Amino acid sequence: MPFQLLLALGVMFLGIATTNMAGSLGRRGTTTATGAIGISLILSAMAWSRVAPYLSTAFVSSFVEISANGYVWLGMLAAAWIYFAAKNLRLETQVAEGARAKLPPKVIVLQSPRDGERVVQEATVRGFIYPASSKPVQILIQSGAPNDLWWYPQLPGPRTDGYEWIRDRCAFGFPNIPGSRHSIVAISSNEAVTQRTKELPPDAVKSNVVTVYRY
Repeated sequence: MPFQLLLALGVMFLGIATTNMAGSLGRRGTTTATGAIGISLILSAMAWSRVAPYLSTAFVSSFVEISANGYVWLGMLAAAWIYFAAKNLRLETQVAEGARAKLPPKVIVLQSPRDGERVVQEATVRGFIYPASSKPVQILIQSGAPNDLWWYPQLPGPRTDGYEWIRDRCAFGFPNIPGSRHSIVAISSNEAVTQRTKELPPDAVKSNVVTVYRY
């Protein structure tokens, strides 16, 4: 096969590859596609003049007749735009899924009181939650009574200011049980805990559990 024919076929392939590469540019591909299609057509036209002499007269005549039909060109342009739109949509979907996968998990931290600290019977509990738009924070405290493993919700819930949340006068046991041991946890859940419970909601994001002691 003559070198000129190989070179011409290579140029035609380059035009097709250039058009295909435009589809991988996301939103920019819509603009780049116009130029890429034009470049592809120019390269193909240049290469066709080299390829045509090696084809039969009947084939060339048929090809010229088809290429003179405007509907053929409109169909080719429509197919190219559909291809780019589908490819861009797939790319944007992949980018969106990747962005969602990189989102940081929800975090709740109980800052005060600290683990091992002594508290009065009604004390302030505070902390922070990230991201700030998360579901409402709920505070639960164990009573400290012997064999009492229930979690008692502190109602109403804490006040929230951006990332920070705080609730005053959380109840740590009963007034007549000094020295009792209490566990505290903050959670964020779709399920509101309105009564004492031994099991936290399964979907709850939990803070660190802090243990304090009553004066």
